[in-house]
Formats: sequence, C-alpha cells, structure tokens
Amino acid sequence: MKLMRILMVVIVAGMMLACGSAEKKANQSQAEINKERVRLTNEYQKCMKKAEGDKDKEAQCEQYIKAAEALK
Repeated sequence: MKLMRILMVVIVAGMMLACGSAEKKANQSQAEINKERVRLTNEYQKCMKKAEGDKDKEAQCEQYIKAAEALK
C-alpha cells in the first residue's frame, strides 16, 4: 500500500512538472512573437518616414505591417 502511495505521488509530481515546463515554453514563444511584432512595427514606421509621401514607397512599407498583423 505504501508503494502505491509513493508511486502515485511520483506520477502526480511528474505530471505537474511536465505541465509547468510546457507553459514556460509557451510563454517564451509568445514573448518572442511579441518582440518580432514590435520590430516589424518599428521597421514600418521607419519605412514610412523615409517614404515621405511617395505612394510607391509607402506601398512597399505595407509588407511590414502585414507581417506584424499575421503574427497576431
């Protein structure tokens, strides 16, 4: 009976550790996605400043904002 209790405790602890590490990986992944979205948004803003009203250049800048939106 003691062996069964010990085994159950080990199994439950293992499952809890596995869930915790998966959650940590998911959080890290989301943080990386957020950083990439910020980077793309900054690139878009820089590109728009360089375009200075040129419609062709502004159209090229749209790729940055579209890529950032795709990461949502």
